Amino acid sequence: MRRSELVGLTLDRVAFDFARIRIDRQLSRTSRSDAVSSGPPKTESSTRTIPVARVILDAIRDQDMAYGQHRSGLLFTTESGSPLTPSTLHAAWQTAARSIGVQATPHDLRHYFASVQIRGGQSIKVLQALLGHKSAVETWDTYGHLMGDEDDRSRSVIEGVLGSPVHSKATVDAT
Repeated sequence: MRRSELVGLTLDRVAFDFARIRIDRQLSRTSRSDAVSSGPPKTESSTRTIPVARVILDAIRDQDMAYGQHRSGLLFTTESGSPLTPSTLHAAWQTAARSIGVQATPHDLRHYFASVQIRGGQSIKVLQALLGHKSAVETWDTYGHLMGDEDDRSRSVIEGVLGSPVHSKATVDAT
């Protein structure tokens, strides 16, 4: 999820029984602690329903049990109970990252998610939908370099179908 989608998340968008989150809005830039408002996601294709691992659902439940929700229904708030905004999230993240000597942003989690999905064999088209990209070209241009050694994959596919050179020669000799 993008930062604005995440900080705009409410429990009614989490389908625990189906392990899915509906993303059809984000926290508006004009939101303040006394007046929270939502707006549409970044693009039309950003409206999506994403499958969510049980570990994430458990973390959402734990978050809700430990901290409750903002009166607007937002799941994530500051220590003072105000809505967590994208800039507040970014600042807190930067403080935590610096304290452990890492240079990373919250957006790097999206890249990490994408790279893990690719490593797991996820297709670019499915990844496009998960990330809410407008086109697979955008996803490919951003993450295509993570697809691995395509030369070896191409060789393996053909060898799997036609057999290795030794196997092919043995078949010809036997006939």
